[in-house]
Amino acid sequence: MSESRGIYTSAILVSAFAMSISDPAAAQSAGREHPAAAEMSEIIVTAEKISENLQHVPLAVTAIGEKQLAQFHATQLTDIGGYVPGMQIDSTGTPGQTTVAIRGIGGLDNNATASMYIDETPIGANAPDQRGGVYMLDILPYDVQRIEVLAGPQGTLYGANAFGGVVKYVLTKPNLDHTDVRVGVDGFSISHAQDAGFGVHAMVNTPIIQDKLGVLFSYSKLDTPGFIDNANTGQKDQNTVKQQSARFSILGQPSDDLKVRLGVLYSDIKADGNASIPLDNTDNPKPLYSGYTDNNFAPNIYDDRMYYYSLDLNWDPDWGNFVSATSY
Repeated sequence: MSESRGIYTSAILVSAFAMSISDPAAAQSAGREHPAAAEMSEIIVTAEKISENLQHVPLAVTAIGEKQLAQFHATQLTDIGGYVPGMQIDSTGTPGQTTVAIRGIGGLDNNATASMYIDETPIGANAPDQRGGVYMLDILPYDVQRIEVLAGPQGTLYGANAFGGVVKYVLTKPNLDHTDVRVGVDGFSISHAQDAGFGVHAMVNTPIIQDKLGVLFSYSKLDTPGFIDNANTGQKDQNTVKQQSARFSILGQPSDDLKVRLGVLYSDIKADGNASIPLDNTDNPKPLYSGYTDNNFAPNIYDDRMYYYSLDLNWDPDWGNFVSATSY
């Protein structure tokens, strides 16, 4: 018997730099409208495959925006589980090795009941032997605009695997009218870990042709130290985790009602071991060893690498709305 611990207690020290370059006239206009900005801003989601105000969506939707993700210092899916009503995320202690249950509907025989999406594309396995229910999509959310959680069932719009609901990563789109440059460095510590954690991230989001063509480049890396020792091998901190993500996206808007976006996303998770400790086989299980100590003879290595290519087309004529999503 083992006990998994997927939530780290850490102290975060963050330093970041951000720059935005936009039209001066627009900035002056925004300044004149400053009193109105104090009102609550609307939340836009794409739960029904179109961009609309959250208040107009006839679904149970929770949206966590990029500012909230930064405030939570979210680096994996488990970091948002406690902020979404009716959502439970269980983990073996590494990003990606997670089980998602929404409204109490969890995985069935390794099948996922919550569908994972990047924008309009489903990501993940759907066959029992592929264990899609315990290997969920988990990417560094640095340039994620928001994460939407839709309570199920959502089979009409999102397919058979969305019986329990949908977890949707909505990626930041390239800018067509201003330039954003962001650079950040993270430092943190974890209880019982001998080493400190370190991360870097950067993003450039800029138009190439004003109001017509824009590009986005981003990169993020996070090294999380381990805190589980090994009683058999004597190894210290055997569950270190290294995460990386890189992204390129280009957005073209040849006309007011047509947008075409091409994107490439790379994600890599490497874990030297799981954050788990063995328990005894008594009626009231207790750890076999004091502290955070495991007794595995072979490393519990986890390696998850993803290359994601996408082409999205949005055509919004006066008489309707057309969305096309192609991915590999």
